[in-house]
Amino acid sequence: MLLLIALLLPALRSVPGSSIYAYAENRFGRSTRRALAGAFLVSRGLALGVVLYASALVVAETLGWPVDAALLLVGAFAPAYTGLGGIVADIWSDVIQLALGNTFSFWPMLLGGLFLYLTYYGCDQSQAQRLLTARYFC
Repeated sequence: MLLLIALLLPALRSVPGSSIYAYAENRFGRSTRRALAGAFLVSRGLALGVVLYASALVVAETLGWPVDAALLLVGAFAPAYTGLGGIVADIWSDVIQLALGNTFSFWPMLLGGLFLYLTYYGCDQSQAQRLLTARYFC
C-alpha cells in the first residue's frame, strides 16, 4: 500500500479532477476513460447488488422479517449512514471493522489480499477517492 500511495497519488493529483479516470484520459485518451468508467459502473452495480442482497438475508434471518423488507431497510440505511457522515464515517467504519476483528481479519488481508487490494485501491475510483481525501504530505 505504501508503494501504491507513493506512486499513484502523485500521478492522480497531477491532473485536474484528481481521479483515476482523469488520469487515464490524460495518458491514454477519452475512449480509455469511458471504457474504464463503464466497466467500473457495471462491476460496481453487480457487486453492490450482491452485497445488498447478502446483507438483507442476514438482517431478515436475524429480525425474522421477509427478505424484501430487510432489503429495503438495508438499502435505505447504508446510503443514509454514509450520506450523513460522509467519507469520514465510511473510513472510520473500515477502521472499526479491522480493529474489532481477531487475527482472522489481519492475516488474510495481509497475505491473501495483497494483490487484490493493490488492484482494488489502485484501479477503483471509489477506493482511490479515499486515498485522495487524505492530506498530502509529500
